[in-house]
Amino acid sequence: MRIVFIGSVLFSKFLNKKINIMKIYSSEISKHPFPRSKRAIISLAVLRGTQSGFKYAEAFELLIDRSP
Repeated sequence: MRIVFIGSVLFSKFLNKKINIMKIYSSEISKHPFPRSKRAIISLAVLRGTQSGFKYAEAFELLIDRSP
């Protein structure tokens, strides 16, 4: 078992889906500059994409890699 870090994943085709899903949790969303605003979600996706060479990306961390 290894501990692995992966910086980002290509996210372009899922960004609109993420924003639509966030609308379900209306009490968790507010206007910009709130961190869970539509603008903040898009801005962070653009930043992560810029850092990894894509239009949009989302950072994540894989804690345990169970592949052989």
